[in-house]
Amino acid sequence: MRLLISCILILSILVNFISGHAVLVSPTPFSTNPSKTRQCGGGSKQTVAQITWCPNSSKTNRATWKIVVGDGAGAVTFKLATNGGTTEADFTTTLTSKVLSGSDPKEVGTYYMDVTVPTGTTCTNDICTLQAYTESSGWYSCSSIKLDSAACDKAQEETALVEYSVKVSDKVKFCDQVTNKVVLLPAGTNLGEYDQETQGVFKNNMLNPLVIGQNSSQCGNLYEKVLCDVSFPLAPGSDGKPVYQVTQKQCEDFIDICNVVSHVDLYPCSIYGDGNGSNLIIIPTLLIISILSLILVF
Repeated sequence: MRLLISCILILSILVNFISGHAVLVSPTPFSTNPSKTRQCGGGSKQTVAQITWCPNSSKTNRATWKIVVGDGAGAVTFKLATNGGTTEADFTTTLTSKVLSGSDPKEVGTYYMDVTVPTGTTCTNDICTLQAYTESSGWYSCSSIKLDSAACDKAQEETALVEYSVKVSDKVKFCDQVTNKVVLLPAGTNLGEYDQETQGVFKNNMLNPLVIGQNSSQCGNLYEKVLCDVSFPLAPGSDGKPVYQVTQKQCEDFIDICNVVSHVDLYPCSIYGDGNGSNLIIIPTLLIISILSLILVF
């Protein structure tokens, strides 16, 4: 199952195009665009806490960091400005963190981290500024958070993948090839709405020459297959290996016929192998979250 989740995550990169290279995903940052602007990666400071964390050295809080392009690699450091400030001098508390996959982010992918806030830490005016950055590659993000011991009593939420048997009544019309099949998506996904979001991404990208260099019906047919395979990954086979709906050649044809030039490295067609889960590229991570945020940002 972990192997499948890792493969889904690298596939999800194919439909998340942004102009930067590494960024905090959760808690929601000041700016969702990766940036090397110190100390918070640009954007406007949030006046409302995006999440409530537990201030207890024996408890952990979940953060998500995404590397979109390889130059965003590097260990992530978390610091806290208890006064809610955003200058270097304000970030006086360094937090302990651990990557769930067990290794520092070194490759393109989404990474989940457990972050510990020292017991008794409090925020001035109830708002702290959380900073996340990679010292080696220099990408910065910040988010406004709240600390409350009541959060320590709640079960730590994790994004779980569950199997959905797609029925006609689910109104999955754009990616209708998955109807009557079993897909693997995060718990709570509304299949019909998710299908509409996927179609929206398709339309936006087809009209964006920075993504699709050659817009044609043949290109659209190929892109639709790749995008739907990414968005609605099938449940694994009896051997536990991923089951793909496209082949490596179809993926390569998509890149060629659609004249995909920008961020072409984000299309790792070799993960499809011979179409049955072989020749896989593994990204160290445990869970999937980015596949629900198929937003094109340019």
